[in-house]
Amino acid sequence: LDPHTEAQIMHGWARSLGRAARLPRAIGTSLARAQNGAPQARLLVQPTKLQRGAGAGCTPRQAERTDMAFAVLEQCKVEQAPMDVFTLHDGDGVLSAGATRGTSGANSHSFHTTTATEAPATSTRLGSMALRPRGGDAGAPGSPSTSSAAAQSTDGTSPRPSTGPGVLSGMANLATATARQYMDPNVIDPFKLMKPQLKDLTESIKLLTHVDNPLLQKVAMYFFEQPGKRFRPAIVLLVSQAGPGAEAISQKQRRLAEITEMIHTASLMHDDVMDHATHRRGVPALNSVHGNQLAILAGDFLLSRASLNLARLGNLEVVELLSTVIAHLVEGEVMQSHTGGAEALNFDYYVRKTYLKTASLLAHSCKAAILLSDAQDPARREAAELAFDYGKHLGLAFQIQDDILDIVGDLETLGKEPGSDLREGITTAPTLYALEEHAELREMIVRGFASEGDAEKALELVRGSDGVAKSRELAKHHGALAIEAAEKMAPSDAREGLVQLARLVVERDS
Repeated sequence: LDPHTEAQIMHGWARSLGRAARLPRAIGTSLARAQNGAPQARLLVQPTKLQRGAGAGCTPRQAERTDMAFAVLEQCKVEQAPMDVFTLHDGDGVLSAGATRGTSGANSHSFHTTTATEAPATSTRLGSMALRPRGGDAGAPGSPSTSSAAAQSTDGTSPRPSTGPGVLSGMANLATATARQYMDPNVIDPFKLMKPQLKDLTESIKLLTHVDNPLLQKVAMYFFEQPGKRFRPAIVLLVSQAGPGAEAISQKQRRLAEITEMIHTASLMHDDVMDHATHRRGVPALNSVHGNQLAILAGDFLLSRASLNLARLGNLEVVELLSTVIAHLVEGEVMQSHTGGAEALNFDYYVRKTYLKTASLLAHSCKAAILLSDAQDPARREAAELAFDYGKHLGLAFQIQDDILDIVGDLETLGKEPGSDLREGITTAPTLYALEEHAELREMIVRGFASEGDAEKALELVRGSDGVAKSRELAKHHGALAIEAAEKMAPSDAREGLVQLARLVVERDS
């Protein structure tokens, strides 16, 4: 391979490993150093809170991660480095996989397990840089896995290497599946697919919100001027394209996508005032620049213009759907800002609030997109319900993942300090799950983390619990339900874009 092609493969596989194994981006740096022949380039990976598989040397998730490590090593041609070692800890023992360069220049492979007592010596011998993932990940029911990468002797005590064809075949299969979204041009990129339709979104919204007062125009367009993927309009356009008999996205469906973004942005302006936010999307929040009064008025103005253009669509049912969304946003904010102690401990209350504040907009906008199509009933009605289900579950998965990132993220990836929800007295899924392990969280939750040190202590407890892993499973569950709804639609590039988008939502790290 020429150096440019090799570099592209290297980048793709580093990203694949980071996403599939839920590991920090630093892995890419270590692999890059190995690719460049850095002496003794090594990697130590320590997933937390993994459960040991029954009757096996490792869990399926561990086997998957180990195979992934080797797939990356193979594809990236890291035999240029003297040695790369991937070590996976599971509480009872250590599963490690090594790739060393033989005297002939070809890679030799080994998989083995060691007992817990051997783990410290193993880690010391490696002398590797320890990379701890942001939160545990115990895997998911139905997640892809290969046959166990570890093999033990018949008495189950003495480790032995295993390099049989089954292991190598598993690595090859996993390698192919994992890299496909980065290296196969046939995999749909939902944002790239909708790029032509999204290209003029900001300019169109500027026309819809035009007003003679220059200050009002400035504050109303404040967030629209910032770069972004336009997640919600992209979903509305994808659903429009995936609908029954859709040959092209209609002008009314384009306008619906713009209205959806206007309603969402108005809610952000109001939320930032309620939350006393200083930053949004990595830039100063509107209220921190122009004050609370102008931020509230700007949000009100966007809602009024959204309502005006909604009425101009001439579809009463669509008007009712989006009007319901606006009511839901207000109700959800009231639920969040005025939560009693008992309610804060109630998981159903959390899910309901999450639906109202986040998922309702996506669910109703997706349904409205189908209702604005030229398809005839009953096909249109059936597709509208599928679109509603897709938007609802995608929205829930998106917000749950947001709540996870607020616990495990950092200033660089989030654009804000982690634990902001806790500091605002907001209880989310990771904290509620962590309560099952740490009873001392109950009093903190009831008082809204208001006592000195509550937020910091709660953050430490949640990070040290299974709360993040369980929340990730919940996000994956809703992502899978969104995919299930999308796959009931007629085959098309837009449908595949919706499927891929649901996967990206639960895999994102920012």
